[in-house]
Amino acid sequence: MATRAYFARRFLTLKLLRAALVAGALYDGALAVIFLKPPAAMAQMPGAPLPLPWLAALWLAMLAGLALAAAGDVRRYSAIVMALVAGRAAACAILTATAGAAAGPSPAAWLAASQGLLAVVLAASWWPLRR
Repeated sequence: MATRAYFARRFLTLKLLRAALVAGALYDGALAVIFLKPPAAMAQMPGAPLPLPWLAALWLAMLAGLALAAAGDVRRYSAIVMALVAGRAAACAILTATAGAAAGPSPAAWLAASQGLLAVVLAASWWPLRR
């Protein structure tokens, strides 16, 4: 009976981890699409270099792809999951500092909260499965 409960708990943790990875990939993909809209000033300049938001969109799309690959086989891509946890925790810290420096309500606070929540869920569901 103890073995059955252990494997049931492990299976539920694995399902939670995969769901959190897919949710993070969808979140990153949505942000990438938002960043693809070029600023009006850059759109009017002929021959302008690739704007920074487009580079951020490319980076976010790559992160989304890595998260989806890791969701497919969590044990094989354990290092990617660890990097995603660390990256989301760092994003939470940076966005929290940005929201604190803003004068008034800022959307960065909501972004920081969502990044922090994803980091905690990923870490809590990945930690028991890492061995």
